[in-house]
Amino acid sequence: ATLPVSALLELCKGVLDATVQCGARVMGGDMSLSSEMSISATAFGSVQKDKMLRRSGALPGDSVFISRSLGLTPSALHYCVKPELFGGFEASEVDLLRGQFTKLSPMVTLGHSLAASGDCSAAMDNTDGVWQSFDELSQESKVGIVIAKEMLRIPPLVTKAARCVDADSTQLALGPG
Repeated sequence: ATLPVSALLELCKGVLDATVQCGARVMGGDMSLSSEMSISATAFGSVQKDKMLRRSGALPGDSVFISRSLGLTPSALHYCVKPELFGGFEASEVDLLRGQFTKLSPMVTLGHSLAASGDCSAAMDNTDGVWQSFDELSQESKVGIVIAKEMLRIPPLVTKAARCVDADSTQLALGPG
């Protein structure tokens, strides 16, 4: 009830921009009154069966990679919940954290490229956190995943955010966002 109309219009424009980026269309929506904003989306599409990447396709010996900077979204979630803990951050750092939720860019082209390459055996989003995604990939594919902590590339901004919220930077980076 307190959301300004200008913010709603900005949100609608962001949804439109994201759908245009990946050649999609908005087919409907639903709004209701609540104490906090919650947004979810469902996408429908088609793919050739032999080009489909699933969570269940990982094989022993596969490498795992993450297509975005590790830990920025969980750091941004902490920033959004308690921005007062992030004093001393540069304006560009704050913009990067805010952008994790306001400047979404679907990675449809990457998905198409990975599927077409034949080099990728499984894929999934990591909106619930990288750690949970690893667990789900592991269970669906019936393989174990070993994380070599020394090979993780945790951005300095995530390490800085971890200090602000008194968290281990690796745990923050792998956590939900």
